[in-house]
Order: sequence, then C-alpha cells, then structure tokens
Amino acid sequence: MELLKKIPYNFRYYIFTTRKKQIIIVFAHSNTDIDDNTPTILETSYIPILKSSYDIDDSQTIKVSCKDDELMINDFNNDIRKYCASRQNFQEFRIYSGSPEYKMMFEELTIRALFKSCKSAYFEIGNSVFRTGKEDYGQLKKLDVKSGTWFIDQESTFYVDEFHATDVIIDCYNRKDTPSILNFVVRDSFKGIRMMIYSTIQMVILNSSKTQEQFLNGKINFAYVKVFGEEFVNDNEQPRIEFRGFEKVSLGCIEVSEEVKYGNILYVDNLTKFTVMRIKRRIAQIDKGSFIQIDRVGSVNITDIRYVFTNNSTLVPGAAIITFLHNDDDKLERSLNIYNTTVQNTTGNLLVIVRVVKTNIKKIYISKCFLSNDIQMVDKDEESKVTKFNYNECNFSSTGDFVLSNIISISLNNMQFDVQGALKITCPFVTINGGTYNVKKFLIDNKDEIVSKVVMNNVLIDSEEVNINNTKAINDEDFIFYDNDCTIKADKYTINGYKPSFNRTVFKCKIINLNSLTVVTFSNCNFDISLKETLINIYGSLAGVMNLLSHSNDDNGNKFRINIQDKNFYRNINMFELHGTIGLPELNLTTNTPIKVELHNMDPEYVYFAYTDKIESLQKSKIIHKFNALSLNENIKVINNSEKLCSISNYMNEERDLVFEIEKK
Repeated sequence: MELLKKIPYNFRYYIFTTRKKQIIIVFAHSNTDIDDNTPTILETSYIPILKSSYDIDDSQTIKVSCKDDELMINDFNNDIRKYCASRQNFQEFRIYSGSPEYKMMFEELTIRALFKSCKSAYFEIGNSVFRTGKEDYGQLKKLDVKSGTWFIDQESTFYVDEFHATDVIIDCYNRKDTPSILNFVVRDSFKGIRMMIYSTIQMVILNSSKTQEQFLNGKINFAYVKVFGEEFVNDNEQPRIEFRGFEKVSLGCIEVSEEVKYGNILYVDNLTKFTVMRIKRRIAQIDKGSFIQIDRVGSVNITDIRYVFTNNSTLVPGAAIITFLHNDDDKLERSLNIYNTTVQNTTGNLLVIVRVVKTNIKKIYISKCFLSNDIQMVDKDEESKVTKFNYNECNFSSTGDFVLSNIISISLNNMQFDVQGALKITCPFVTINGGTYNVKKFLIDNKDEIVSKVVMNNVLIDSEEVNINNTKAINDEDFIFYDNDCTIKADKYTINGYKPSFNRTVFKCKIINLNSLTVVTFSNCNFDISLKETLINIYGSLAGVMNLLSHSNDDNGNKFRINIQDKNFYRNINMFELHGTIGLPELNLTTNTPIKVELHNMDPEYVYFAYTDKIESLQKSKIIHKFNALSLNENIKVINNSEKLCSISNYMNEERDLVFEIEKK
C-alpha cells in the first residue's frame, strides 16, 4: 500500500507570458508537504502582485508542483527551455524566487535559451544560482540582477546596453587551474549597489560606444564591490577588475578580503574621471603588484584608504597602492587626489603609496592622511615628471626615511612628521606652511635646476641636521630661500647656494652655515643662547636685526660667534644689529670684510673682534655700543693676532653711543 501513496510535493513553480511579450518565472520551496490545492507564498503574495503589475496571459501559464530533488529541478530547467523555444523576440524575462534562502541552479542551457528569446533579463533569486559559459548570448538591452549568485564557467561575454546589480555574488563554477573571465561590453551604463567577486575571476568592463556622445554618456557607478576568496590560479600579473573606455567610473567602496593575496586588483584605462570613495583591505599576505593600476585617465580621486596590517602580515617589498603606468600621450593632463587615508605598515617591508612609471603627472594632492612605518609617498623613475605635489594636514611617522624626489613643485601644509630617519625632498620649488617636523635629518636638494625657491612659514623643525642645498647656483638672485616665523632646533643648520632671508625666525642651533653669493638677511630673528656655544658662518654678506635670547643669568659666558667670510664682497660693508637680554654672552665677531654692528643691551667687555688675514677693503669697521655707554674706558678685545692687521679706537657720539672703529693698518 505504501507504493500507492503520492510523492509529497514541496517545490512549486509558475511560468507566465504577458501580452507585452515578457516571460515571468517564479518558484518557491516549502518546508512542509504540499499538494496541488495547497496555497504557498506564491499564491498568497507573489502571484497577486505579478498579476496587478503585468498583463498576464493565463492561457499560456504553466504551474508545476513537484518534489524538491535533482530530477525534478532538471525538469524545471527543461520546462523553461521548452517554453522559450516557441517564444522568440520577446522583450524580457524575469525570474523571482519566493524562497530567498532556498538554493537551486539555473543551468547554462536554460540561461542561454532565455537570453536567446528575450532582449532583457531580470533576476531576483535570493540564494539561488544561474550559470553562464563561453556561448554567445547575443545583444541585450538590459541585464538586471537584484539578487542571486552568478557562476562563471571558464569565460563568459555579455553585450549589454545597461547592467544593474542590487546584490550579486559572482563566483567560479569549476575551480580548476584555468582562470574564469567575465567580459562586459557596455554601451550606456554599468551600475549597482553591492557586488561580490571571487578573487580568481577576471572581470573586464569595456565601453562599446562608437561616438563621442555615447562615450560621454557612458557611466560606471557601484556603491560596494568586494573581492573575496583564496585564489587557486597563479595569475597575479592580471588585475581582478578592469574598467576601459568610460567617461566616468565611480566606486563607493571596494573591499578586498584578508585571504586574497593578489597584488593587482583594479586596472582603469581611457577614462575622463575615476573616483573611489573608500578602499578597505585587511592584510594577511600581499604579492607583487599595485592595488590600482592607472593608464590613460585624466582625473583620479580616492578617499579613505584603509590598509589594516596585523603583526603577522607580510608584504612583497615595493608593493604599491596606486601606480600610474607608462603613457606617451603628452596632451593628457593627469591628476591624483587622495583624502582621509590611514596606512600603518607593520611588515618591515616598503609600501609605496603612489608609483609613477615613465609618464607625466600634472598634480598630486594628498590631504588628511595618517601614514606610518616603511612608507614611501611617491616612487618615481627618472623618465617621469610630477609637476605639482600638495600634501595637506597629514601625519607621518616612520623608523625609516621619507622621500619626495624629482618633483617640480612641492607644497607641504600643516604636516606632522615623526621620522627616525631623514625627510628627503628633491625639488626646485618647495613651500612649507605650518606643521612640525621631528626628523633625524631635514634635507632639501634643488636637483640642478636653473631656478629654485624654498619658502617656509610658521614651521617647527626639530632635527640633528637641516641641509637646504643647491650646488649649481651661479647667481643666487634666482635661488630664493625665505623663512617666516619658523622655529629651527638643530645641531647643524646649512643653506647652500640660495639667497636666504629670515623673518622672526627662532634659532636653537649649535652651528649655522649660510653660503650665499649675495646677502643673508635676518629681520628681527631670535637666537637661543642657552647652548654653551653657537657658531654662525656667513659665506656672503650679512644684514638685519638679531636678538640673543637668554633665559637666565646661567647663560652668562655662553659663546655666540659670527664668522663672516664674504668671497664676493656683494656689499661694501655688512650692517646688522645685535640685541641682548638678561644674559651676558661672549660675542665673537670674525670677518674678512668691513662691518657695522650696533650692540643693544650688551657689554663691550664681552665682545671679541678679529679680522682675517685676507682683509682687502680700506673702509673702517664700526662696533657701536648703543645708548648706555658709561665712559671711554670701555673697550672691545681684538683677538687672533688681528692687532697686527688693524688698529682700534673709540669715541662717544652725540647720542652717547660708544663707537669703536677698526681700521686696517
């Protein structure tokens, strides 16, 4: 008697045709047994909605209730193919799942039959799957995947006017040693909300536009793209996703799962504008490559890069986040903007933020970023050129060096550097506004350009050595260095080959070397004399006002030495003022050219003067003790055998200044 019982039904599907030439497929699974008369969610929910939305031809409806097993599901696929066989040139097919959590597969033959009979496709199948292969699926007006998983079998190519995805997973059908490739040839748009792509799949999106108007209308806009899954094909040289030939490509967020090792993720080419609002990658291991490879693209805008490293993360040395590839198009003006980025590299190997390979970039702008440990901001070969580099409100810390090289113009604004190595800038035009630079060495090199300018405003530099160098200066009128309201703390501070000008600068340096073909200017600058000895070597002419800042009487006797060796005698006489405070430093003046010095709030008893044996001018040097001279008995001391080269006399002028005159013998 058991054999006479009916097989319990728990799976039902409908196939409809509308009078507007649409094929609608809806299916559902039940957790309990059903029969032909038992209503399911299809009858209570989906069918009423479909009949209210579409003009359904009931005479062509197929309804089947069957057991949920592989044999019956094959019959479902067969029914769809048979249904499509007699219905060609239909407008659209739509597939709905009444049980989103239920999993079943629409075979490649079924999908091919549907695409062959219809010009547009819509999938809302929840956890269910449809599979495509290498077959020709024809030209589609629109492919819309609201939900579902898409299995790629080796290689699939789709020609569509529009593609839209709300929530789709793109996965490999057979995980063999051959790559799975999904090609989209899109005329108008490629849009969506959430798309997850298995890492071994290579997805290529091409624009099929044939006119300039079609190109300008071509848009890619996706809210969230995720690359996931451990790769099983060794094709790391190939990017996972490619966008080619669109006017604009915009991605809200692209995330790469921790198990993905591929270095090359995105490739973009022949775009006017490329925008990514967020990049998220948690690092276990990254192989060689660059997260984004940029070819012929005008404007690149990237916000919120989040590379998360752990103590066990590994990185191939020299891996990059962004790479501009070789391009010979001189008319293409390329720019890069990076905002709000955090990268803390714990691997011990170098990570490059931007690499430039044999190409020219007009502008790189980086703002509000936090970068730490073994990071190189820009890696550029000798054949590449970056015209302008702006770096704003960023924080950088590292145990190694920070290098910005071979760039025409650099602007650093409100930066915070904490670098145990050196900050190395190779650039003819450098502007630094605000910020703190706590670095072992602060180095700027002009790189042999014929014109150079370095400007610093309101900057704090705390370093063992500061060196601003131009070795090729012929006339430093064309090589300007301007320092305004900065504070320099350094054992050694050197400027070579520029015309330096300092305004309200605070110096706390042991040795200052200023090598100028013209004049060195100090405008109301402050020199901290709390150090035991400060030496200023001026290889040029000197002018301005210098304040010697003392903090207590403990600074009495500390040495402040000025050595002027003017090889070019740019000025007939060097004129400057020295203002003391509460301390009485020992002032040592050595010169090879006549000088005129005004001493304010200083004691001539602690002033020592020396001429070098190369003095040639017949003019007199004057040291003027301003305002508070008491008697002619006060005198300065001539040292280093200079008494053999000159004679010294003094007198009181009408303002009761004590004037010392030094004349060459």
